[in-house]
Amino acid sequence: MEDSFSSAIKIWEQINLGELQKTLDEQGLKIINNQKESLASRKQLAEQTRDFKRLSNEEKLIKFKSLLKAYQNEIDNITKRSKVSETAFLNVYKILLEAPDPSVLLTSVMDQNVNKEDLEFIKKENENLKNELKNLNNEFTDYKIKNSNVSVLKQQVVLYETKIEELVNEKVIEKEAEMKNVNDEKIMLFKEREHFLQRQVNQLKDQLMALQDNHDNTQAKIIDHSQKYEEEVAGKLAELEIITNDLENANINVAKLQQENENLRQQLKTMLNEISNDSNVKEKIVNNDFSFFTNTGDINEELLNLRKKCQTQDEEINQLIKSVERHKNITAKNELIFNSKIRDLEDQLFEANENVLKYKEKLNNYSDYKKIKEELEVLKSIEFSATTEFNNTQNTNAEQVPLEKLIMAKNKKLQTELTEKKMEVEQLSNTLNETTKNLEDSYSKVKEQSALISKLEEDLLKVNTFKSSNSQNQLLNSNENFSGNEEIYNNNNNNSSNSISRNGTSDQDNKLKSPEANNNDENNSDSIIAILTSQRNRYRQRNQELEQQIRNMNDKGKDIELEVQSLKNDNIKLYEKIRYLQSFNKSTPYNSYEQSYNRNKKDHTVNIPFQSNNSEDNDVSEKYKTMYENSINPFNEFRGREENRKYRSLNTVEKVSLGITKIFLANKYSRIFFLSYILGLHLLVFIVIFKSINISDEDFHSSPLDVNNNRLY
Repeated sequence: MEDSFSSAIKIWEQINLGELQKTLDEQGLKIINNQKESLASRKQLAEQTRDFKRLSNEEKLIKFKSLLKAYQNEIDNITKRSKVSETAFLNVYKILLEAPDPSVLLTSVMDQNVNKEDLEFIKKENENLKNELKNLNNEFTDYKIKNSNVSVLKQQVVLYETKIEELVNEKVIEKEAEMKNVNDEKIMLFKEREHFLQRQVNQLKDQLMALQDNHDNTQAKIIDHSQKYEEEVAGKLAELEIITNDLENANINVAKLQQENENLRQQLKTMLNEISNDSNVKEKIVNNDFSFFTNTGDINEELLNLRKKCQTQDEEINQLIKSVERHKNITAKNELIFNSKIRDLEDQLFEANENVLKYKEKLNNYSDYKKIKEELEVLKSIEFSATTEFNNTQNTNAEQVPLEKLIMAKNKKLQTELTEKKMEVEQLSNTLNETTKNLEDSYSKVKEQSALISKLEEDLLKVNTFKSSNSQNQLLNSNENFSGNEEIYNNNNNNSSNSISRNGTSDQDNKLKSPEANNNDENNSDSIIAILTSQRNRYRQRNQELEQQIRNMNDKGKDIELEVQSLKNDNIKLYEKIRYLQSFNKSTPYNSYEQSYNRNKKDHTVNIPFQSNNSEDNDVSEKYKTMYENSINPFNEFRGREENRKYRSLNTVEKVSLGITKIFLANKYSRIFFLSYILGLHLLVFIVIFKSINISDEDFHSSPLDVNNNRLY
């Protein structure tokens, strides 16, 4: 590249573009002045020819020579101008013949600048990738910690499952025992009611003692068996009813005793009435002194006995009333205690039912644990098969490689693949840019060369027209030639005004000059034709080379497009794998259960975001995110399912016709073949019909006699 730059600079220094532009400006001014002079001279010639036409034949013979000289002078001036222009063109061509194209050098300089910018961009990307590697290493350390937590959670899940099963079994057994106890209690209650109703008043103390024993037993049962509260409450209520019945019976007995006391008092009164005659007896009776009944011993003893009975009955009645009140207070207190315990037990039962429902829901949530485990093992076998095979070949007797190491190895491999793919994409993009630039340069060169070729062809045509005009002007000898060539002179309005000022020379001198000029023109034209043919051949070769390059570039562009498409697909797959790695450490139902079980513990779940410090990396990730989401779009899957459903609902004929149309419309060549086949069939049918019509007409015209005979018959 440096040698080409130095050679190009030397050539352009030799050309000296500034001086060349000055010389070209001077030559351009001369050409413009010559054009103006030629216009003026041609106008004068046109006026002379008009005047010559208006003259009579005798005057035409006199002025013919002067007019012919004017035409010869104009031709000489035209040849001089053509020589000047040709020499100017050849000088410029010789100077610029070996000069290289400066646009190529400028584009190479621009490419070098672009490559520098790309190098800076690649350095930045390398730094970003290093930072990403550090972040990923940190995340994997966190992932190891998380894996240990997952194993602990699995053990806890197993323990909770066993506990839940035990709780459910215990609750079922307890409910069955409760139902049996309730039925037994009802039967016992009815029997006890019948038994207690048949008891008498003398068994009241025993019943009270039994009640105290039952009360102690119930308290012990409440302490030991809190779940049998319904039975005990029902028993206590039955005992209360029995006690109330016993109270009623006791009250009846008290009333009977009071009546007996009244009867005894009446008997005493009657006895007192009988002994009313004796005043001493009255006083003793009033003073409760029954010593006078000593003689009547039976009556005295009966009275004493009756008095003792009354006193003992009164005491018993008071004791019974007190005991009844005490039992009422105890039963009220027990009812309050039992009600509070019942409420507590109901609350505990409600909480236990809620816990059972929660455990059942959690069990339902953990029902897919085995499936997830199987899927994880399948994913391990799919994703990390290469690493496991490699490790197995290295250590056949070694234990299984843990998942963390497999993920680390897979991640490293994916990172290396990602960097390689990025480098390939950058190289392909650079080659694409270079090829597009080369294509644009080649197209511009082809356009410039085609314009130059068209200009050269026009110049060649002009040279040929000048030759033909010279030969025709030399053969002008009559008025008819002047009149025939009048249109040529009117179209070529470039004659100069200096043709008339030339000194008149003889016809022989003019005849001698004209062949010399013709020879010089022929030599010049031959040299120009040789240059133009060589240049044309070079342009043809260059054009063929450029066409070949364009074809190669098109092929390369197609290959690059295919590679870019495959790289896009690979990048989408890599993005999918990255998303899988990101979602691998996200929150699962297991760690949500751990949070609900132990709220004081910290949440160790760590996401694995694909961190990037560049906005361009974010744009790239978002681009592949949209592509990945489009590939997973459920509407596309639904559309495909609908197409399959409609295709299945078609008949066999419709399926065959649809397959044939797809085959014919799949490719350009198949479409052309199908169209040509249909056109050929139609043409063949039309030809056959036309021939059959002609044959029938010929048969009809060939047998007119038969037709007439048929008519006669």
